[in-house]
Amino acid sequence: MKRTTMDIRTCGALVALAGLVASGCSRTGSADAAPPPAMAPAAEASLPPGHPPLDASASMPHGHPSSGVAAAGEPVRGTVTLAPALRDGAPKGAALFLIARAADKRIVAVRKQDAVAFPYAFELSSADAMTDGSGFHGALEITARLSRSGDAAPASGDIEGRRANVSVGSKDVRIELDQVRP
Repeated sequence: MKRTTMDIRTCGALVALAGLVASGCSRTGSADAAPPPAMAPAAEASLPPGHPPLDASASMPHGHPSSGVAAAGEPVRGTVTLAPALRDGAPKGAALFLIARAADKRIVAVRKQDAVAFPYAFELSSADAMTDGSGFHGALEITARLSRSGDAAPASGDIEGRRANVSVGSKDVRIELDQVRP
């Protein structure tokens, strides 16, 4: 008999617990639903001093990788041409590298195109960035390099051209490949 009484009490406790759980759930029952508003201040209060808010993306500066906003503005567009004097010596099927450097000469974006024909229309943007949030903004120096080996590292015989002070969003940048690396 004692066992029956214990089972009834246990059953009653489980029913009460189930009722509490059911009353706190929404009809959709989504597991990833946001916590009730009353819980948010407690969570914020438990953070160490100086810790960013839990919804960090709302307070991050424009361009921060976690802000959900693109790290830079418009792409740089233009045309790469080959100097007439170098046309005969240009390697067939060589790779063209487009390299954007910031004012401090740090490489911020690179794009490689295989087997291009000249004139070559290009676009370079934050999608070509070396790392997220690498700073595809401000005045850039764009280098175009026709690589004999197909390797990104400059080598003797590669043909290069540069354009300095290119603003992000420029649409008619012209770069002539006119220098042969010694």
